[in-house]
Amino acid sequence: MRKEPKASIIFQFKTMIALKLAVVALLAVHAQSISLRQDEACTNQGGSCVNWQYYVCHGGVETGLCNGDSNIRCCLPCDDQCQADEDEWSQGDAACTAEGGECKLDSNYCDGVYEGGLCGGPAERSCCKAPNGDCPAIVSRAEWGARAPGSTTYMGNGVQYLFIHHSAGASCSTKSECIAEVKGIQNYHMDSNGWSEVGYSFLIGGDGNVYEGRGWNKVGAQTYGFNSVGYGIDFIGTFTSTNPTQAAQDAFKQLAECAAAGGYVIGDYELKGHRQTGSTECPGNTFYETIKSYPHWTNGNIGKDMTMDEETRRKYMEL
Repeated sequence: MRKEPKASIIFQFKTMIALKLAVVALLAVHAQSISLRQDEACTNQGGSCVNWQYYVCHGGVETGLCNGDSNIRCCLPCDDQCQADEDEWSQGDAACTAEGGECKLDSNYCDGVYEGGLCGGPAERSCCKAPNGDCPAIVSRAEWGARAPGSTTYMGNGVQYLFIHHSAGASCSTKSECIAEVKGIQNYHMDSNGWSEVGYSFLIGGDGNVYEGRGWNKVGAQTYGFNSVGYGIDFIGTFTSTNPTQAAQDAFKQLAECAAAGGYVIGDYELKGHRQTGSTECPGNTFYETIKSYPHWTNGNIGKDMTMDEETRRKYMEL
């Protein structure tokens, strides 16, 4: 059988490689075209799709408008009025900068924790402070996709109580599952209870992550009669006959140490289960017995009368 010339074989091989490269290039162009079309929801508003971890967007940041992973978000434009507002608001940032923080709209990324009441401008412009050495990593509201609050009321440092709750719903074991639960809790509190925001100060998932609720220095809606003198920490799940994961419990203990180290609670703060403030089974029978061994747990009931019906109780929970 006649052999094909070596030069011909080499030519065919090079042709095949060239065709493959051309196909790859076309697919790349097509993918880029799709990506650009998906980014139009952002760019049509004058925004830019960027990795939000590396930018401060004075016009704010929106999720769900850009192609790519969850860190690619829409940096909204800041026009002349926006810049003028930023210049004016920054005149009231001294309290934040004195503590080594940075004031920005809290839809921006914060590699630490946001604290309210330290910045000039609107309530959603908060102080991003580096995490204290005693503090756990906290999944910010912007990171989990929180809705904007209807209103915000601030409180000072050095409050007396930490209150432990359970959500009395489904548990979660991964970050994506826990984010879905946190969003569901916020929606329920705002849409069904009619509250201005998710009630809890922080929420802790079975994945061991702490999720920012109302956050530090903001009055919550979780412990009737005590919202302005304590923080409410919710463990996601139902703990009537079981305990939260060890990772979740360890995260709480670190968060409690952070609260004391940062001065958010007094040094000899009291830790209470929600049931110690009124007629509720929260945080569940099994878990309540467990928290009695936690540092600062304090015996005794302090609650106001909560024998009112459920609808009335929800209405007044924000007091």
